[in-house]
Parts: sequence; C-alpha cells; structure tokens
Amino acid sequence: MINIYKPNQKNTGSACQVWYSHGEKAFFIEILKQHSWNAGTRSGSFKASKDNPMKRVVTKFSLTEVCGMLTSIDKNEEFKAYHDAPNSKFKTQVNFGPYMRGTDQLGFSLRVSKTDKENSTPTGRCSFVLGFTFPELRLFSEYVKIGLNDLLRYRDAEEYKKLSAKKSGKTRLDDTQKENSAAPADGNPIF
Repeated sequence: MINIYKPNQKNTGSACQVWYSHGEKAFFIEILKQHSWNAGTRSGSFKASKDNPMKRVVTKFSLTEVCGMLTSIDKNEEFKAYHDAPNSKFKTQVNFGPYMRGTDQLGFSLRVSKTDKENSTPTGRCSFVLGFTFPELRLFSEYVKIGLNDLLRYRDAEEYKKLSAKKSGKTRLDDTQKENSAAPADGNPIF
C-alpha cells in the first residue's frame, strides 16, 4: 500500500491511498478531500472526510485498467475509464494523464468524477483531483508493477491448485490450501 498526501493552506488538498487485493484480483485507489488546515503545524487533516461520501471516493481498477494507466505513463498520454456498476449508488469517470502548468509538465494527474445515479444535479456530483510529481509517479508505477506481478502469480497459483484438485478428484480447496496458494506447491508451471 502506498499513501500520497497533498494538503495545502487553501484547504483544497487531497490524500490518496493505493492498494491491491488478492481476493478481488484488482487495485483500489481511494482519494480523500482535505478537511482542515492547521496553520500552527502547517499540516492538513483528512480523517473527517472519510465518512462523507462527497469527500471520499474509492475506485476499483481491473488489471487491464492499471495496465492502461502504466501504458499512459510510458506513452505520456491520457487514460480514461468509466464505471457504472449496477450495485453502486454512483457512476465514476476516471482521467489519468499529463499534469500540465502552462507548457511545463509537472507529472501526471488523476481525476475521478463521481455522480449520484439518483441525483445528477451539482449537489450529487463531485470531483477529486490529485497531481503526481514525477517521483510520486515513479512510486505509483513501481508499486503497480509489483502488485501486478504478485496478483498474476497468485492467480496462476490458484489456477494450478484448481487443476491439481480436478486431477486428484478433489473439488474444493480447504482453508489451509487457500492460505498457502501463493505459488504452486511443486514449483512447476501449469503447462
């Protein structure tokens, strides 16, 4: 998991957390809008935004989508996605691309716009923006590559276990097998 904090004294900053899940076989990006600014310590607070759906968004990305984000970094172009899951109250639109100030590129920016399906007026819409400097972009990129590698190895190990179970007549993995399925037991590839 990685965290990127971008508080500012105008109280318009964002915080971002990126992680991946073996169970969901996906990546997640959570963005919180800044809640307050402490001038004495020159620090921002985000905690109070966690329970406010208009100040927090969590977006699930498939492996293909995060590969699209990596490709957009490699090619220095924009990646776009649109999510409208039937069981979600919100639809989301994602833009990830070069972060420009004038003619200078400062890194990449991630914009997630979320709209309440039952209220498309301005009170039912909100946008979250986070700028990644080049070092932060590198951190994001390297973390996603490690996560992809881990998720793909985990998926392959699960498939290997299922094939092995079918061959031996077992139909389901017990909890111990599930916990220890990060790699094939005999170290051999499936094929």
